[in-house]
Amino acid sequence: MALYSSRKITIAGGGGNNNARPWDLTVSESGGVTSVRIVPGTINNIVPSNMFANILAGTADTLFVKLACSTDGMVITDVFIYMNSNPAAAQTAVNSALPTYFEFTVGVINKGTGYNTAQRLLAAVGSRLFITDKDTPAQPGELAFQEWLVWAVRT
Repeated sequence: MALYSSRKITIAGGGGNNNARPWDLTVSESGGVTSVRIVPGTINNIVPSNMFANILAGTADTLFVKLACSTDGMVITDVFIYMNSNPAAAQTAVNSALPTYFEFTVGVINKGTGYNTAQRLLAAVGSRLFITDKDTPAQPGELAFQEWLVWAVRT
């Protein structure tokens, strides 16, 4: 996965704030380096593999903090946190299976202020987005329609 580089963003674990929620963002600037403190969170009990790594981001005034989730079509297998100036991509529904990749926005940084858009530990579950008719009649034991599935993220 390509990260957009221009400005160094330092990610650090949460602090001593008892009111902190998962994915809370604290942004500070020092010597031309922007530091973002993210309170660790999980999605389906998986902590992003690079939760405490330095992340490069663009120089835009607005940055989206996102989770890139890889799956095997049944469960999430890897989570990667990154940020850039683009909002999370919309999922494309898959016929009779769950997508093998999806993104979810957990925060937004706008002009040096961090906003937590998730606020809780996350759960991603398979969800039927819509159904379509089959071209041929269903055989015994088959559905009479095609299911189109996506991952629904709940807080």
